[in-house]
Amino acid sequence: MELYNTMTILKNLVDDYEEAIDKGKLAVASRDVELILVFINSSRDLLARSKPIITSTREVMHNITSENDKLAKYISVYYRMLVYISIPYIADIVRAAADILEKQGYSNEAGEARNLFKEYSSFLDTLK
Repeated sequence: MELYNTMTILKNLVDDYEEAIDKGKLAVASRDVELILVFINSSRDLLARSKPIITSTREVMHNITSENDKLAKYISVYYRMLVYISIPYIADIVRAAADILEKQGYSNEAGEARNLFKEYSSFLDTLK
């Protein structure tokens, strides 16, 4: 049952990242400060939620004994999708948003976005 719960939580997290990526791309493309700030705040919350989930998933993956278990394969795919695609993509969008905020004169908000980018980057460094 633990594998099923882990898989479900990871799947939901992947979905949340996909939604955040869509919102972030829209915010950056439109250069709308309001949308960018909403995206930055939701990305910060998403990172905070991701850390314990991914940490516990790594432990679960380490304890998987049967490589043929379909749930284990799904967990592995969702984990890799987050680590190699979704999280780096969000980090790149956050960096682009910081640049836009800086160019539009929102230095404090740009600084916060840059700090968030650094948090994402350091989190990624611990995962690879």
